[in-house]
Amino acid sequence: SKVIVNAWAIGRDPNHWDDPDKFYPERFIESSVDYKGNNFEFIPFGAGRRMCPGVTFGLVNVEYPLALLMYYFDWKLSNAKKNEDLDMSETFGVAVTRKDDLFLIPITYHP
Repeated sequence: SKVIVNAWAIGRDPNHWDDPDKFYPERFIESSVDYKGNNFEFIPFGAGRRMCPGVTFGLVNVEYPLALLMYYFDWKLSNAKKNEDLDMSETFGVAVTRKDDLFLIPITYHP
């Protein structure tokens, strides 16, 4: 039989996440949750021997370029928007995306 895991529901389970519907990526900074361990919060990536073999590759290929962009540029919102006015609403489909596109202006930073 085929088992389908509801990854959306797991990622928004209030038993595992504080304020799960709020976009708050800082929640993972001091988190004791180990994505390679037995914590079921990350079950969409698999668990145990069946864990996604590309999770480490994927993390490196997202974190490194993002770190370079954050290091070499300062960023500001376009159209003189304030950070407080940024709408982080999401739309649902095959993948969860922002309701409105985010346009940023990179400003070269020389360390």
